[in-house]
Amino acid sequence: MRRVSAYRIPSIQRIVRAFGASGSRRYFRPGQSVLLLNVLVIVAIAATSGLTIWDNRQAALDEHQNEMKSMGVVLAEQTSRYVQVIDLTLRDVQSRIAQLNVTTPADFQRQLGTQQIHSYLAERLVNVPQADAIVLNNADGLVVNWSRDWPVARVESSDRDFYKYFKGHNDPDVFVGSLSKNRGTGELSLFIVRRINGPDGGFLGMVLAVVDIKNLIDFYQAAGSRSKEAVTLLRRDGTMLIRYPNPESAIGVKLPQRSPWYLRVAEGGGNYVTPGVLDGTRSLVSVHPLAEYPLVVDVLTEEADVFAQWHKGAVHTAIFAATGGLAFSCLFWMLARQFRRQAEQNASLELGHQQFNAVLNNITQGVCFFDGEKRLMLWNQRWTEIYNLPSHAARIGRTLREIISYRVAAGSDPEAIPDYLVWQDQLAATARPTTHTVALKNGRFISICYQRMHDGGWVATHEDITERQQAEASIAFMARHDALTRLPNRVLFRERMDQAIAMAGRGTEFAVICFDLDNFKQVNDTLGHPVGDGLLMAVSDRLRTCVREVDTLARLGGDEFAIIQVGVQQPNDAESLANRIIAAFREPFDVDGHQVMAGASIGVTIAPGDSVSYETLMRDADIALYLAKTEGRGTVRFFEPEMDARIHMRRMLELDLRNAIARSEFELYYQPLVSLIANRVIGFEALLRWHHPVRGLVSPLDFIPVAEETGLIVAIGEWVLRTACVQAETWPDDLSVAVNLSAVQFKHGDIITTIEAALAASGLRASRLELEITESALLRDTPGTLAVLHQLRAMGIDVALDDFGTGYSSLSYLHSFPFSKIKIDQSFVRDLLTNKGSMSIVQAVTSLGKSLGIKTIAEGVETLQQLNTLRDKGCTEVQGYLFSRPRPASELPLLMKRLQQIDEVGNLASV
Repeated sequence: MRRVSAYRIPSIQRIVRAFGASGSRRYFRPGQSVLLLNVLVIVAIAATSGLTIWDNRQAALDEHQNEMKSMGVVLAEQTSRYVQVIDLTLRDVQSRIAQLNVTTPADFQRQLGTQQIHSYLAERLVNVPQADAIVLNNADGLVVNWSRDWPVARVESSDRDFYKYFKGHNDPDVFVGSLSKNRGTGELSLFIVRRINGPDGGFLGMVLAVVDIKNLIDFYQAAGSRSKEAVTLLRRDGTMLIRYPNPESAIGVKLPQRSPWYLRVAEGGGNYVTPGVLDGTRSLVSVHPLAEYPLVVDVLTEEADVFAQWHKGAVHTAIFAATGGLAFSCLFWMLARQFRRQAEQNASLELGHQQFNAVLNNITQGVCFFDGEKRLMLWNQRWTEIYNLPSHAARIGRTLREIISYRVAAGSDPEAIPDYLVWQDQLAATARPTTHTVALKNGRFISICYQRMHDGGWVATHEDITERQQAEASIAFMARHDALTRLPNRVLFRERMDQAIAMAGRGTEFAVICFDLDNFKQVNDTLGHPVGDGLLMAVSDRLRTCVREVDTLARLGGDEFAIIQVGVQQPNDAESLANRIIAAFREPFDVDGHQVMAGASIGVTIAPGDSVSYETLMRDADIALYLAKTEGRGTVRFFEPEMDARIHMRRMLELDLRNAIARSEFELYYQPLVSLIANRVIGFEALLRWHHPVRGLVSPLDFIPVAEETGLIVAIGEWVLRTACVQAETWPDDLSVAVNLSAVQFKHGDIITTIEAALAASGLRASRLELEITESALLRDTPGTLAVLHQLRAMGIDVALDDFGTGYSSLSYLHSFPFSKIKIDQSFVRDLLTNKGSMSIVQAVTSLGKSLGIKTIAEGVETLQQLNTLRDKGCTEVQGYLFSRPRPASELPLLMKRLQQIDEVGNLASV
């Protein structure tokens, strides 16, 4: 784009004066005066042309840099998503291998070389159209399995760079191998690889995705097909992976260490000029590192292409300048030689006027000149186009007021300037050149450069910068707002928070309210991410109706939202807003035809009463939110100083819990299980106890929830199973052991493998092991959990449904799986003699068990009256303090001896 420089204005003024004073002799003196004037005009034209050419060169460079940056940002983001889809599949394969409990290279070959794994890899490949194959290599670089044809061909990769890298580096991140020929297909391919470790961290092999570069070439070709840019994909170590066009030229090429490329990568991106690594052609390079992966996208444009259009424009400008200079030289020469020949002088002036108009009407900016009486004296066609002026509006002698009236009629008058004429007078009174951006009522933005003349007039250039202004406004908006919900993002939220904190120093309080959606992950997992995104937008719309305009509602990320409520006079104000939000969430959201329920848990902190910095306020609100979620979803909690201590105590408990197994702080206690049919003890229930070195005996009610929340329950549950089986093996053969299983073990642990290992290590028969589960295990993944339970029954293990009646108590569970026992919760046994409802529930459960052929066991039996009532109601088994408190394993021989000496079960109360 060519520009008109402000330095050109004095030349226009002198030329107009010359044309307007053709009859005055003082401008056309012969001899040295004419020659001097001619030289000055040529110098002015040359200087203006040079400045214009240089300005246009910089503009061409800036324009190409911006275009390359925009293209690079898009390509980097798309490449990151491209790799992320493949990486998620590799992670999924890693997780599957971890579940198989592969510990040695032999296990790796045996378990992963099966046709079942081959089918699994082929299924995973269907979800990754970017990849040509998914391959499993062992620690020697040999292919163990793949997603291609079965059986697997013998292919070796020990000479590949990714094998050499993972052989010597225990790196948990993804590695992208160099571009090379695929030994399975012979095509050029990329290899995206992750290392597979054993439980001890040893190198077992690799899982890799083979990417045919034709896919990537098509991907980059779609981006660069309409431009001359070249696209190169590199590793962060400077190794070229793919180049479009000419992908073969990138094989084995690595950028020299002295290249500015490495500095741009370290800085997070940027531009530089390269002399040309591949072909020696100077090029402009735009560098865009990927945030999540060790890859960099470069966009290259040859320097000749960058300045090609500018060179043409420079030639044209030089021709125009030379033509103008020659024309003026001829004009002055003719005036000096033929001063008396008026006709020839007029002809020369007309020729010069035409040439001047040609130059004026070929620049991209609009130009206008008003004299000291505010009358239009000079303009070009572009000026009338910018303001949509009719053809008859632009006439020599039109006043500025008349021009403004035409602009008002065309809707192109200024939007925010009430008295344009007064504003124009103020600009005209300024001696120095000024530039202003004016917004018009038709939505356009015009950049105007003014230069005052000595007679009170002015000359101005007008440039339409609407597209540039809109792009800048869009970029500024997206930098501070969430792209999905259009709410303020974390950046703008931080700025508003800083403003509120500054106002709080003057005595104005505000509240910070943090909340997230309950069960949002379940919506994404069951209905898909598009419905999840729709839910977030619907939630945002509903939240906007709950807050005032002066408050700030922001989406911090995921399903996390936050509000800055200003002007809080008392905590009740924040509580009212929080309650409005919870009430608003009681109604379902209609998202793409789905009725979605999304509750909210809310944490609130008040400033400056609680905290005075952004970090502290957010931490306190998060603590309150955490406690609100743990104490029951859909609730509001205000931050209180003692919450810090509670969170700290919980974290200390979690740290101690992680070391409890290694320190042998856990111990199993056992409580006898008594059959009311056989009138004898038939087994014991294993109950976990924690002997903390400082806290003493810690209640399971305190540490079991923490273990389940952190996932430590999986390791603890494995220890309980192993220990209970080992200790039960020392009992008489007719006694069984009951072990409780957590729902978390079904979700995150390989429960079948754990049980098989415990039975094998202890030698305990499967029929002597009884497992107790709660309804919560069935609620999380009913089909998957039922499949595991059927495997356990097939092994000969009894399964009891624990705490029946306290949760959902769905009869479908009893129909779907033949439980061996139904366990009646102690809360019903405790009120059995005083509460008719408890009596009815016990009667109903025992009757249900009898009709289904399932044993019923009541826990918490403490009195003979309770025992006799349960016997009368048909209960088959009992346990409780009436017979014995839980005892350590060391006391069981004596306890069993004492229980065997009693003939009647009713007399067991004396034990």
